[in-house]
Amino acid sequence: MVFHQTCSHRFYKFMFCLMLQCRGNLMKRDSLMKKIVITTAAIVLIGAANHAHTVENPIVQKRMDVMKEIKGAMGVLGGMAKGAIAFDAAAAGAAQNTLIEQSEMVAATFEANETDPKSEALPAIWENWDTFVEMADD
Repeated sequence: MVFHQTCSHRFYKFMFCLMLQCRGNLMKRDSLMKKIVITTAAIVLIGAANHAHTVENPIVQKRMDVMKEIKGAMGVLGGMAKGAIAFDAAAAGAAQNTLIEQSEMVAATFEANETDPKSEALPAIWENWDTFVEMADD
């Protein structure tokens, strides 16, 4: 099912709240009604998740992809360092390689001062560009 990109978050919040309010009453009705409500809620929540990650600007999307890769690699290494994840030399090496590859792309992906409603990049990056590049290259 394709969700229109212009759907408002308010609609999803409304549907979720409605589902929560009706939950008590619906649990008293037949199982078919329960299945319909659960299926509808799942579709609405999946649509909200898809809508929340729609980035219109491809440059911003590339930047976000790079940062997401770095986050994933740091999660693996951080988890191993904390003992939350069992040490795995192959996984640690793969995470290290990902960090090396993706960190080399940070300055280049932020070079263009591009915006998108889904971007969390602060204007301070471009206001202090030299410092940002220096920190990214370290």
